[in-house]
Amino acid sequence: MVVSLADKLEFISVRATVFRQGILSLVLASLGSLVGGIILGTFSEMLEFFPGLMIMVPAAIGMRGNIFASLGSRMSTSLHMGEISRLSRSPVITGNISASLFLTIIVSFFLGALSRTTAHIFGFASISFVDLVVVSVIGGLISSLLILVFTLLVAVQSFLRGWDPDNVTAPLITSVGDLITLPCLFIATRFLGARFVVFAAIVVVCVVSGIIMVKRRTPLPTRIIKDSLGILVISACLSTGSGLLINSRIQQFLIMSGLLTLVPPFLEGGGALGGILSSRLSTGLHLGMIESTWRPSSDALEDFSVITLLGITLFPAIGVLAFGASTFLGLDFPPLYLVVQACLYAGVLIAVVVCFLSYYAAVASTRFGLDPDSVVIPMISGFMDFLGTNCLLVALVALGIA
Repeated sequence: MVVSLADKLEFISVRATVFRQGILSLVLASLGSLVGGIILGTFSEMLEFFPGLMIMVPAAIGMRGNIFASLGSRMSTSLHMGEISRLSRSPVITGNISASLFLTIIVSFFLGALSRTTAHIFGFASISFVDLVVVSVIGGLISSLLILVFTLLVAVQSFLRGWDPDNVTAPLITSVGDLITLPCLFIATRFLGARFVVFAAIVVVCVVSGIIMVKRRTPLPTRIIKDSLGILVISACLSTGSGLLINSRIQQFLIMSGLLTLVPPFLEGGGALGGILSSRLSTGLHLGMIESTWRPSSDALEDFSVITLLGITLFPAIGVLAFGASTFLGLDFPPLYLVVQACLYAGVLIAVVVCFLSYYAAVASTRFGLDPDSVVIPMISGFMDFLGTNCLLVALVALGIA
């Protein structure tokens, strides 16, 4: 088959647009996540004061991104399919909102319990079960209400302005999740003065919300919860594993506190790459532009190449940004060339893995009758949190940094 010059130019133009929109949203996302990393670094004393909180941090950050990046992906698909055209009171929008808030409450409760359980199993010091649940749920609700508004605005406004929401929603939403979640978790610690009253209220809200969802059985929220809950639980377990890994070397991170600025943007980067690719694949599968075959099509492979290029560009830049922020704030940080080298090695592996994992997760969910918009992003994000943490720590240890 002979490819004409016009076809080649069209391919370059389309992929260049994807790269341009993707790298812009990723850079903005990394800057937002970097602020989250700065907050984590500057509040390192609170991590000592509330032992076990670090175990929950990656999963809490990831959960916000998982729930609301999936919401953004579903909104994007609905916009592309003409089911909605603007923000208005419609079954599609209200159903997505109610499902997202319900998932936030339930998974936040599970996350607090999971963090305390894993700390006990692995012998790490930790605040109590009640304390972790209160911090997780209250911090989750405060941050989720803010992220919810941002998600709806970004998805609709980007579409109305001629941007493809698939290329921008996941990175920006996960970044805002990083930026908002950490301060909200620290704010939630102020509720520990009335921990038992707050905990009782949380239990009542969880039970009442569950009863309402079961009795109403509204089709859209029910399907979203059914498709998402199991994946979110698995993702929370994987992300908690990331927290355990960091917590196991917490003294090194506290001594060289500048390294903490790396954690949110690095983990966000892997999840954002997966989010961009997953959103594009989900939309393509819904519209019939991509077939759910086990062998990736040429269109999918072309998207892989763009995602890999984005990864090679993004992760070393994250190292440079973290170095600059740590230097400005006077936080201890390793030599720049070593950190950039570690970020590049870890980033290349992450980019390659996320391509194939996103594709086969999207295909498998479609073949099993699940909505890839609700399934793939949480799955990829949780796995990439765990893989990203491993890759980052292995690279840091191999280069003698941590």
